[in-house]
Amino acid sequence: MSQVDIILANTPYNRASIVVETAKELGLSLIYLPSSLNLIDRVWIFLKKSYASQFYPIFQDFFETVITFFK
Repeated sequence: MSQVDIILANTPYNRASIVVETAKELGLSLIYLPSSLNLIDRVWIFLKKSYASQFYPIFQDFFETVITFFK
């Protein structure tokens, strides 16, 4: 049987003992991305810095702001 590699973000919940132990039992290899390679984290950090200080009492306004950000 060939080995299955799973690539994960380097976050505490991905390194939890239940995850590591289950992967070992299933014969899975866990590969953790360094934060510099995890591009979605960089996008979320920029999004939060840009809009975290604003409050949107109407969800639709928040939703439209996020959609505009990604466009």
